[in-house]
Amino acid sequence: MLTSFIQILGHTLPLLCPGCLQAQRAGLLCPVCESYLATIDDPCPSCGAPGTSFEVCGACLKRPPPWESLHGAWHFEGLARYLIHQFKYQHNIAAGRALVTLWLAQQTALFKPEAVVAVPMHYRKQQQKGFNQADWLARQIGQHWSIPQWRGARRIKATAPLEGLDKGQRKKMLRAAFGLTDTPPRSVALVDDVLTTGSTAAELTRLLKKNGSQFVSVWVLARTPR
Repeated sequence: MLTSFIQILGHTLPLLCPGCLQAQRAGLLCPVCESYLATIDDPCPSCGAPGTSFEVCGACLKRPPPWESLHGAWHFEGLARYLIHQFKYQHNIAAGRALVTLWLAQQTALFKPEAVVAVPMHYRKQQQKGFNQADWLARQIGQHWSIPQWRGARRIKATAPLEGLDKGQRKKMLRAAFGLTDTPPRSVALVDDVLTTGSTAAELTRLLKKNGSQFVSVWVLARTPR
């Protein structure tokens, strides 16, 4: 439906690159803006840290994350940070669509899970905000690859904003923050916009595995640099 609307709109109005606001076919990122996205090169397949020649990094060998793999395209800085903030806080769907379209084009070696699972938002926050960017991303990814979206994860504990907190503080804040309404699929892709410390993804992964999931992959647009 979204694609059809954009196609119709494109016949009547010029579509713009959400980065520089210059006319751009299909309303995606122009080549110049795309070049300003800081790509994560040769990432660790476990945590996404750059420069490991696709080998598991020392930090993950010492303390493996609870998930099996992580896929993120860009460092959360510069233009990627700007576009994600536009998408997340200003409900700029054009920015989100441009990023997820490019992300999908780059992630060609992903396994196909039984379901995609969006990081849930507490219902009061979602009512106030009116938008869960992770759910929107999961829906776009699921539709693109014909993967069903599992909606059995719930955020049952409202927490203060996590920005600015370190990993230990986030872990404490997120303890018992999530719940499940049903048995999850055996293999899932956990979808969010950004991985910061990994505390949210770790808490959800442990809960999913405790209740039946055997393989969890984390899919994010960007990863905060270490």
